[in-house]
Amino acid sequence: MRIRKNFLRTFLICLIVFQLSLMNAGAQEPEGEEVITFDSSGRLELTFDQLGYDSETISRDNMHSSFRLDLPGNFEIAPSGNYLNLVTSHFPASPDKPAQLSVVANKSVIYSFPLTSSNALSSTTRIDFVPDGLLTTGRNTIQVDLAIEGSCEDPGGPMDVTIGGDSVLSFGYQQQPYSTNLGNYPWPFVENSLLNIPVVIVLPDQPAEHHLSTAATIAAGLGDASDGAINVTAVNESDLTPTLRENAHLIFIGEPFNNKAISDLDLTIPLESDTIKPGYGVLEEVVSPWNEFRLALVVSGLDSEGVLKAGQALNRQANFLGMRGPVAVVVDLGSVPQSSDKPTSTLTFADLGNKDEIFYGVSPQNQTVRFNLPLGWQFDELPYLALKFAHAEAILPESIIDVKLNRVPIGSTLLDETNSSDGELDLSLPTHLLEEGANRLDITVEMAFGQEDDPCANLGNQRAWTVISSDSEIHIPYDMADLPIDLQHFPNPFSQTSSFEQTMFVVPDQINGQTLDSLVQLAARLGSASGSIGTTSARVSYAGEVDQNTLARYHIIIFGRPVENSLLAEINDELPQPFIEEGTALKPLVVDSVAFLPDPERDAGLLQILDSPWNDENTLLVITGIGDDGVALASRALLERTEDLEGNLTIAEPIVDVFANDSSQLSIFSTDTRSLVSSLNREQSSVVGNTISEEAKADVANRWWK
Repeated sequence: MRIRKNFLRTFLICLIVFQLSLMNAGAQEPEGEEVITFDSSGRLELTFDQLGYDSETISRDNMHSSFRLDLPGNFEIAPSGNYLNLVTSHFPASPDKPAQLSVVANKSVIYSFPLTSSNALSSTTRIDFVPDGLLTTGRNTIQVDLAIEGSCEDPGGPMDVTIGGDSVLSFGYQQQPYSTNLGNYPWPFVENSLLNIPVVIVLPDQPAEHHLSTAATIAAGLGDASDGAINVTAVNESDLTPTLRENAHLIFIGEPFNNKAISDLDLTIPLESDTIKPGYGVLEEVVSPWNEFRLALVVSGLDSEGVLKAGQALNRQANFLGMRGPVAVVVDLGSVPQSSDKPTSTLTFADLGNKDEIFYGVSPQNQTVRFNLPLGWQFDELPYLALKFAHAEAILPESIIDVKLNRVPIGSTLLDETNSSDGELDLSLPTHLLEEGANRLDITVEMAFGQEDDPCANLGNQRAWTVISSDSEIHIPYDMADLPIDLQHFPNPFSQTSSFEQTMFVVPDQINGQTLDSLVQLAARLGSASGSIGTTSARVSYAGEVDQNTLARYHIIIFGRPVENSLLAEINDELPQPFIEEGTALKPLVVDSVAFLPDPERDAGLLQILDSPWNDENTLLVITGIGDDGVALASRALLERTEDLEGNLTIAEPIVDVFANDSSQLSIFSTDTRSLVSSLNREQSSVVGNTISEEAKADVANRWWK
């Protein structure tokens, strides 16, 4: 079984640092943090386990296994001396048919060896990457293939080969500075790489609304470009530690007079240059002065208009005379073309990234086509598939195409002379089989050819062929449905198609570091789900500066506690779980059968979702909590435990368990106060006065305190 372990990426960074002796004692942070620097050259030795792969088993039924190695774009790989120590074992020890393993690196066969009794038990084979220069920066693919010299009539017995997770890839490298070219953006801030370099957005110590909006806009664009796989955080200028400066790509936001850290950069064009006019946005990319193998990006201008322009320009697609080189000055931003609210109803296989699929021979063969449906859709008319194909006239008429939707058969057709040149199979797509998110079509072709008494002669005969056309169409005329307000539908409605533009973040007037970091991480998450490629823009306002008319125009996401966010204090009584008047603790839930004295030392995060008090056609999400870490806990629950959210209220607390391996784990409780209140009202109708039955008390207490 293969498990691609994404969580190993962070671990892998630390491991590489250890293996290469890349950690210097260096300067120490006040907290004792150690500054990490990377040597300019060295040798990496990585196991398949560290790359995220368990031990693999290949067999007669599954004769191939692939491993991917993504190397940073600033690595120059040593042309020679690179190798793979491949650890294998096989059963039976003496195959009844001759068998061998072949190793293929980037489509080149680099080594083959027989499987015998002498290498049956945990054998290590050194395989050199030749010719020189075979490994490159970017994506590398290593494939292990099993070949058995059986025949169709006598294939031989079972054969299993295990590829050990302790197999080791070893290669030399030398780091080079990244090129400063805005035409490559968002690379290298977004890069598929085993190092997973973090990105830190640096804001002024007293950020204005336009600084926060720009930070959220940039984070959303990075989330969009990386499909959410971006390690992005934000700090104020004075919180930019040597550790962060040394290890991260940096993005500085602000005018030169209020983000003093920008003055530490050797800019190509000084921001005070006569070239820069009020209202102009400025983007400058330089090699970081703290680490020559990281980049620093300045997003600036002489005023708020310029800074906003610069940030939004990073998310715009400009094909004609777009950004090139280390500097771009944004004079103006045109209006964004408004896409139709109605999504495209017809997609070809080519639109989904598929080419014409050609099958040869009589063995059953399969093509899988994947497509996605967004959260919250409804059909305007019945969906269907128009499968277009052609085949050799010489195949026998009992040849067939079968189609499955999400692994359920939905139709088939025989391949005969009537559909050899322009065949088309039209099939309804049953709506009950379509799912929100990922869907798949499996198309199986089985051709008959030649004499029936010779089943092996035509397994790969190229005179028997069928082509599945990439012009085949999936017609799904859906429109967005209004989903009920429920945390289980997050990120709906805040990041559906075009709705990210209709969402506003409201933060406390004195925003702290935790909330700032949560803001940019949530913006990245919503950006990754918005589908607003090339147009993503965010809006952030301070609670004390936003007016009622503005609040009525947007979906609202509020950060903070009532004691620090005046807007939240104003609507406290409308929350599913309100706070006491002082805003420091929670009121007893109206359906609870017991109330406890609030514990001032107890931190808990709360996520609350409801109709917007300023416009009931919009939605309000509140990210709040009790205690100093409450808001951060709520943000973690929203971003890390989305699958556990439901109802209109979620409470997140750290697990207090001295025996727990991970002290950062969260305990999540989700409920719907609307249903609890309704249940209570029904109970009250069956008792005298306002007395609640003991059964109802026990039921509610069990649900709340479980």
